[in-house]
Amino acid sequence: MIALAMSAAVSVNAQDADVSPPAVPTAVTATANNANQVLIVWSASTDNVGVAGYYVYRNGGLIANTGSGSYIDSPAAGAYTYAVAAYDAAGNVSQRSSQTALVTIVSDTTPPSAPAHLVATVSSTSITLTWDLSSDNMAVAGYNVYRDGLQINSGPITTNTYVDSSGLISDRSYTYSVRAFDPSGNTSETSGVLARYDTTAPTTPPGLTASYISTNSIILKWQPGSDNIGLVGYYVFRNGLQLATTSGTTYTDTGLTTSTAYTYTVNSYDAAGNLSNPTAITVTTLAVAAPAPMPNVYAPTAALQTTIPPAGTAGGTNTTANGTTVSGNAIVFFGPLKFGVQSNDVKNLQLLLVKGGFLAPNFATGYFGSLTQKAVQAFQCKQAIVCSGGPLTTGWGAIGPRTKKALSTL
Repeated sequence: MIALAMSAAVSVNAQDADVSPPAVPTAVTATANNANQVLIVWSASTDNVGVAGYYVYRNGGLIANTGSGSYIDSPAAGAYTYAVAAYDAAGNVSQRSSQTALVTIVSDTTPPSAPAHLVATVSSTSITLTWDLSSDNMAVAGYNVYRDGLQINSGPITTNTYVDSSGLISDRSYTYSVRAFDPSGNTSETSGVLARYDTTAPTTPPGLTASYISTNSIILKWQPGSDNIGLVGYYVFRNGLQLATTSGTTYTDTGLTTSTAYTYTVNSYDAAGNLSNPTAITVTTLAVAAPAPMPNVYAPTAALQTTIPPAGTAGGTNTTANGTTVSGNAIVFFGPLKFGVQSNDVKNLQLLLVKGGFLAPNFATGYFGSLTQKAVQAFQCKQAIVCSGGPLTTGWGAIGPRTKKALSTL
C-alpha cells in the first residue's frame, strides 16, 4: 500500500467587506419659491470610506438620486414633506433624515401681465425691441418674441429687450409682438408694434453755399435732402470735425480766425441712422479791414460831438448834423431801420457793421437789403441777442431796442 503525503495547510487573509452605512443627513430643509418649485438642502454626511450620493424622498417615495447637497423639485399643487438618505459605493444606505416641515404648492392659473410700451428702434442693420417688464402672482419666467406671427427667439428671453437682425428685407414693414409666460405655463396677452426696416440712405442735401461771410463768422445754407421714409436732420462738419446736428437748413459758425479757409461738409440722415453722401464747400473768412481812418459812423456828412454823457444822465442827448442822436450810451435813429428802407440812418447802421467786421469794407449804400439783414443777424448772434428764426418771428435780422443798444459798443 502506498501512503499519500498530506500537503501543508495554507491560510488566506481576505479583506473585510464595507458594511458600514453613511451617517444620516442632517439639517434638511425644504423651501418653496415664487415659481412653485421646492428647494431641498441638507448638510453633507460622513462615511468610513466615502459618501457616493443621496436619495431624496417626497411624501415617503423616492424621487431623485443626486451627488450634490441640494435638489430642486417641481411638483404639482399639493402639500409635501421631504427626507434624504445617504449611500456609499458599497451600496450601504443610511437611515432617512427626519421629515421636513410641510411645504404647500398652490395651483397657479393666473397669467402674467402683458408687456407694456413695446417700442421698435430701427437701425441700418437691425430692429431692437424694448418693453416694460411684466408682473405675475408667482413669477415671470421669460418672454417670447414673434415677427409676423412666428416666434423668432430660440430660447426664453429673460430681459426686456431683443435685437432682430436675421432675414430682414429693406423697406419692408414687420409686425412684432411679445408675450410673457410664468413657470406654470400661463401666458400673457401680447403687445404689438409695427416697424419698417430701412437701409436706404437719404439724398445728399443740394445747394450748399455760404450765405454770409465776415472776418469771424460764416452762415451756411443748403436745400433740403429727401428720403424714402422720412428725413430727420443734418450733420454739419468743419474740417472733418462735427459741429452740430440740426433739423434746419442753415447753420451759423462763429469764433473763426480772419483770412482762414474752412472746409464744411453737410450730410442728411434718417431715423434708421442711414447717412447720405456729403456735400462740401470751402470758405475763407474776410481779412481785417486796413487800419485807415474810419468815416464817422454816426453822421457821414458831419462830425459827432466828442462828449457823450454817461448812460442815465439827465438830458444826456447829443444830436448829429443829419439827425442821428446818441442818448446816454445808446444810439438813437430817427428814421425806420427795416428791410427795403434807404436813408442816412441805414447808411450809419451799415458803417457800424463794417466797423465791427460784419459787412465788407466800405459797404455803406444806405439801402437795407439782404446783405445788411444778414450782417445784422450775424451781429445779433455774436452778441447773444437772438440767433435763429427770422425778422418777423424772433426779431433775428430786425433792429430792435436791444440791438440798437448793442450797436453802440461797436
